[in-house]
Amino acid sequence: MKLARILNSKSILVFLSLAFSVTEPSSAYAYTDCTGIMKRFYVGTNGELYASLATGMAVFMVPTSNGDRIALTAVNAMTTGRQVTVRVAADGATCTGSHTDWIGIWLEGSP
Repeated sequence: MKLARILNSKSILVFLSLAFSVTEPSSAYAYTDCTGIMKRFYVGTNGELYASLATGMAVFMVPTSNGDRIALTAVNAMTTGRQVTVRVAADGATCTGSHTDWIGIWLEGSP
């Protein structure tokens, strides 16, 4: 009897876990990637990061634990002329105008 009760409890937990994962909104993992040449980059005295791409996109990021790595990638892109892909948190964002939700940067291959 106890074994049947444990199995039923585990079955219910597995079912609920699967049901939640299927019904969880996909927008929780949404983002937008925008690619272009880094034209300007600035690191402020408080660690804030500002950058602009040739596409007209401008991004701002408050100081974070990975800000140094993002800054290093942006400087590398500027000195080598390589394109970057900037990731912003909003799903379906435009790749022009200002964004304050910069969450990452890719350094693309050879120019």
